[in-house]
Amino acid sequence: MISLNIPGLAQARHDHHSFVEALRLKINGQAEKPVNAAALTQYAHGLGPWLYAHAMVAYAEIDQLRDIEELHAGIHKLAAQINLLISEQKNNEAKAVYEQVVALDKELTRKLDEILQLPALHQEVLNVTPETLKIDRRALFEAIIENAPVAMMVMTGPDHIISIANERMIEMLGKDASILGKPASVAVPEIAVQPYLDILTSVLKTKESYKAKGMPGYLTKDGVTTNHYFDFTYKPLLDANGDAYGIMAISVDVTETVEAELAAKRSAAALWESEVNSQIKTSVLEYCELIIGISHLEPMPEPLYNNQYTLDRLGWKHNKGRTLIDAVYPEDRDFVLKVLPEIYARKGGSYEIRLWNEVTKEPFWVQWNVMVIDDPSTGLPAILATVSPDITERKQQQILMQQQQQSLLDAIEVAQLGTWSMDIATQKATFSQRHLSMFGVTARDMDLETAINHVVESERAQLVNAFFDALKPGSDGKFEAEYTIIHGKTGKAHIIHTKGQTNYDPSGKAVSISGIAQDVTMLRTQQQSLEALVELRTKELDASNKKLAEGNQRLQQANLLLRRSNEDLNRFAYVASHDLQEPLRKIQQFGSRLMAEFETTSPKGQDYLSRMSAAAGRMSSLINDLLTFSRVSTSDSPAGRASLKHIVEQVITDLEVQISQADATFEIGPLPDVPGNTTHLTQLFQNLVSNAIKFRKVDPDGNFIPPTVKIHSQRIAHEELPEAQQSLAADMHYYRIDISDDGIGFDTVYLDRIFQVFQRLHGRSEYTGTGIGLAICERIVVNMGGMITAISSPGNGSTFQIYLPDSQ
Repeated sequence: MISLNIPGLAQARHDHHSFVEALRLKINGQAEKPVNAAALTQYAHGLGPWLYAHAMVAYAEIDQLRDIEELHAGIHKLAAQINLLISEQKNNEAKAVYEQVVALDKELTRKLDEILQLPALHQEVLNVTPETLKIDRRALFEAIIENAPVAMMVMTGPDHIISIANERMIEMLGKDASILGKPASVAVPEIAVQPYLDILTSVLKTKESYKAKGMPGYLTKDGVTTNHYFDFTYKPLLDANGDAYGIMAISVDVTETVEAELAAKRSAAALWESEVNSQIKTSVLEYCELIIGISHLEPMPEPLYNNQYTLDRLGWKHNKGRTLIDAVYPEDRDFVLKVLPEIYARKGGSYEIRLWNEVTKEPFWVQWNVMVIDDPSTGLPAILATVSPDITERKQQQILMQQQQQSLLDAIEVAQLGTWSMDIATQKATFSQRHLSMFGVTARDMDLETAINHVVESERAQLVNAFFDALKPGSDGKFEAEYTIIHGKTGKAHIIHTKGQTNYDPSGKAVSISGIAQDVTMLRTQQQSLEALVELRTKELDASNKKLAEGNQRLQQANLLLRRSNEDLNRFAYVASHDLQEPLRKIQQFGSRLMAEFETTSPKGQDYLSRMSAAAGRMSSLINDLLTFSRVSTSDSPAGRASLKHIVEQVITDLEVQISQADATFEIGPLPDVPGNTTHLTQLFQNLVSNAIKFRKVDPDGNFIPPTVKIHSQRIAHEELPEAQQSLAADMHYYRIDISDDGIGFDTVYLDRIFQVFQRLHGRSEYTGTGIGLAICERIVVNMGGMITAISSPGNGSTFQIYLPDSQ
């Protein structure tokens, strides 16, 4: 006997608590019999029948019922998981899952207690008993449904749960009694892709009956799908308030009748095909810029028709000997062959696929809209027609957008950013896995309150205020904050920097907010370390500056002493050039007069006078050379460039008499312009050239050999300098000027000595001079930022090498 038995809320709660208790007993091994697997479904047990078959229809306006339904479904999902774990003898894990059931059950009980305060539900509890809800129409349903000569069933709720179905209906659907208590889309999954579900939903919504004659459909039994035709009626079932809570379906399989009628029309098939061909060829299809194709279904011969645009796009001169699959890009053919059966069953479909041009081998994207046309004589699918616009540009943009989105995701991943969002209406927050990892949690359903609780208490209020300020009307919707959280696993503090943007609907109302988050703990630690280091270095710099100031003060004192020393030296130079020179000039003058007046004196007297005059001359030369050395040491070199070519020419002119007497020859190469004091450079080259002429060789007969003097230059980099000259400034180039002679030379063991004041390697009787000339040369070169050295050996001449900086 089949009846429509819907329990009241009190009985439903009792059934639900019995179900939870049965789970507990089963986990503890105290259950007398196992929990029926069928009872684990949310529709068939506990609150299910009352909730889905009655409450969610009768009290659809009560929003809390949706929360109750979500909790109820969650409990039954966990119950199914417990059942599986117990069957695998994983009782400890089953107990852990049961704790989740208990938590959800507490929340469910609280929600049920809340809705009991509502007038509608309170009235039901007071006035309605389980017996009154059994509905007095039981006998009527029994008589109509069980004994009806046609297939009948009753579906309740928005999911169309099959509450009642007679044997004829079960047999017609090709199923068994297990479909009872299940949603229609679950019990008969093939109807999910057919129009029936939409019709059921419409009847439940409009409360208007729906009738159909010979409606095609297909059913699957034992894995075999067959086509059928049905006459059926969907009639809404209304409660006392006039609200639809279910649908009664009455159906007759009229497949044989329809197919018989279709068979009678087969004789008109050839005429129909001819008329279709004629109509197509004379229609606007020929002029459409659409990919159009028409062909038979089975088998798949060459197309009946393709417009010219299609032939051009495919690179076909004609369609003879070709099929639909030939037009499909090779990489997409398996997909097309896979979906064709679905297209036949659904009488059409729309897919994004690639066709290709056989000549250029280039693919292009189309929206492949397919229609299946029935043969009017048989009513069976016969023609496949496709109308496909080119969507290549749109698809390329879509692919580009996907690539950009992937690039953004990759950038977020590389930057190790977490993402979050929140629906403002429900305040339900969603966090990415990386964001959850930052907080040290694994549950993806962590809510906003839980997230805020991870923030250290001292920073919560400021964070919450900043967050909700971004949601206020009139704000720019931007949210940015930096806060400290306690990691859920390690218990360590982490600093999180987050940015968000509020999203608005067209009316300007905030609907959601989303953003990114980054763990900046290491960065902030480095910044703090850097700030501490900067502070330390600042203190060290202050101390250094103090020492430097003290050093500067000492340097100023040293400069003052040096300035006084230079002033003393200048006074000495004045004395040397005037006061000391005057007595020497008197001695020379009186010596010359004495020699003139006493020409007849004794030879010995003449010798004394001659020696006196020579000594006075040497003293005068010595004073002049010391004065020159002093001036080189103390005078500044004016900024400017001096031409060494002109300086050497002037020196040769000034030494013309000495050069002529020595019969010297010169070999002079190109010489550069260098920064320096022309007077000092003239003194430098005059001393070196004079020495090259003076220290010439003597032949066996005691006669001087005419000397040859060579002057050349080259520009070199710092790294090309000899090791002894590497101390010169490294950030510039240098000119090396070589002054070579073929004179007597010297031993290089005396190299350092020859540039010292009053140092001579030969007696005054052999070669004249004061021993200051090379010291003057070295002082001039050093003052210019350069160096001077020499290469020589006895009897093989000398080469003096001058290194002057090129500061241009």
